Formats: sequence, structure tokens, C-alpha cells
Amino acid sequence: MIIKDIVSQPQKGKLLKQFDAILTVNGERADVHNLEKLNKLSTEKMRMSIIRPVERKINFAKHGTLGISLHCRKRCLAAAWIGALSSNGIIPNWNKSHPEDSIVPHDRVISFTGELG
Repeated sequence: MIIKDIVSQPQKGKLLKQFDAILTVNGERADVHNLEKLNKLSTEKMRMSIIRPVERKINFAKHGTLGISLHCRKRCLAAAWIGALSSNGIIPNWNKSHPEDSIVPHDRVISFTGELG
């Protein structure tokens, strides 16, 4: 779906951002088939509900394996994402100490040691 305009004077924090996920459009679940159907509608206004990821920074000493599998798509500007966590490793151990900020599958890795990507 191509988003041409959100509103003429968007409120602060109301713009779509990279990695936002569209959940519903006009009250319908936002899957590929519904988005194609909704894209063909000749309506002036659409209402979307989105979920926005929260960026968090974690610090840890690299002693051993991370305990995660990373995935990325070739020729894609999107960040790599965590595919799975093993039961042992730096990240699973970090999760045990920080349950409120746990790293989970599908989280995106925006930077690593200060390097983007």
C-alpha cells in the first residue's frame, strides 16, 4: 500500500516511521489481501491502527556466544531481526536479568557496537 498523505498538518508523533506495523485499516485486519482491496477503494479518508516498536539500548560484555540467530534480507534496507534465542548465551542471560526489557524473536537490530545496520 502506498501512503500518499497522512494528514495535511500531522500532529507531533503521528507520522508513520520505519518499522511501524499496520494492524488495521478502516477496522479490517491489515493482511496483504485486505490491503490490496483497501488500496483500490476511492475513499478520501482511511483510519489505521499501528504498532510502533520501542528502541532500547543494551550494554553487555562479549564473553561467549550471543545465543541468538539473526536474519536479514538481501538487497533490503531494513535492519536485521532476531530469529530465535537459544537457552544459553549472552542475550538469554541478559533477558533473565532484565525481564522488563527482554530481547525476543522478531526484534530488530538497529546498530551493533555503534554501527548502523
